[in-house]
Amino acid sequence: MNSICFWNSHKFWGGGEKLHLEYAEGFQNKNHHCFIVADPKSPLRDKAEALQLKVHPFRIKKLDFLNPLKIYSIVRFFKQTQTDTLIFSSSQDMKAAGMAAYIAGVSKIVYLRGLAVPIKNNFINRFFFNKVITHIIANSQETKRTILLHLKDKQIEQKIQIVYHGIENIPENDPDQNILNTEFENSNKIICGNAGRLTAQKGHRHLLEIAKILKARQLPFCIKIAGAGELEQDLKKRISEMQLEEQVMLLGFVSDMQKIYA
Repeated sequence: MNSICFWNSHKFWGGGEKLHLEYAEGFQNKNHHCFIVADPKSPLRDKAEALQLKVHPFRIKKLDFLNPLKIYSIVRFFKQTQTDTLIFSSSQDMKAAGMAAYIAGVSKIVYLRGLAVPIKNNFINRFFFNKVITHIIANSQETKRTILLHLKDKQIEQKIQIVYHGIENIPENDPDQNILNTEFENSNKIICGNAGRLTAQKGHRHLLEIAKILKARQLPFCIKIAGAGELEQDLKKRISEMQLEEQVMLLGFVSDMQKIYA
């Protein structure tokens, strides 16, 4: 029986991990044989096991793609599980799991790319994108554009398909449930919501610059940011230094995103 492997070695929980979990659950519900490879101490492993998805705990490090013994162990794993399709989202997983899948003869090696940041044009990336990866799924036209910004190659472009991330079961508008409306339902403020891990890649600093401009123009607004991450303290400091405490609020990790959509 051919198998679909979702490989994600991240120890944190973010959008990419949520996507892997949802895709794996969706494929399983359609009677496909699939499983997840996750870090032993990751939230992804815990959440996948709670959904009764098959999980293989496996830890890899940044330079493990240079370790022949580690690569061989992954090659053997793919052969034992009869993996037909490998799906990953990070550079680290591309290099280790992707290389092993290539050696093992896995027929579909898929890179889920959800980050609109240019990819460096170096020997390693050219090799993987030309020789190893068979399919690239981008979540937007902008992501596709940034993939090809430095890797201008017709062969790579032909591998890219765009699949937008949808939102299921958007609830009817309920001001009492929407956490963005708290304290502002009777005001004329424009309320902006943002959800994402608090990392440099997400560009939250641009939101603060926008807030600074809007405040200078004396426009009534509020920006509420849902998410946690390593830049939380830095963002709090910036908000304080820019005197935006009344305009920008950090909500922390929000487990029930339906309250954002409501």
